[in-house]
Amino acid sequence: MTNTQETVNSILIDVLKGVKDAGSEMYATSKVGLAKAVDFAMEQAPIVVQEFISWKMGDAIFNCIFYSIGVIILLGAIIWLKKKLEKEQKTPTRLRNIHIKEVFCNNTQQNS
Repeated sequence: MTNTQETVNSILIDVLKGVKDAGSEMYATSKVGLAKAVDFAMEQAPIVVQEFISWKMGDAIFNCIFYSIGVIILLGAIIWLKKKLEKEQKTPTRLRNIHIKEVFCNNTQQNS
């Protein structure tokens, strides 16, 4: 039994040594892989940042143009309505009422 036990112990020791050696090789390999990945990321970081900044700049320019067009259209509509209101206020009320009556009378005569 002692021989068997010694054989089992030696096999177990060999297996543990193999695991230890393989573990250190795996650690070294993963360390090299991580170092390469970090180097690659450091090389690519300026390019990625530059692309991100240019994309955001394009987005900001588009938004600026889009909102400027909206403001111009809104101001144009406000000015147009203001002029129309001023023109409407300059005409006397009696003439406005007559004009409205003529429009309604003409519409009712055409419909008959």
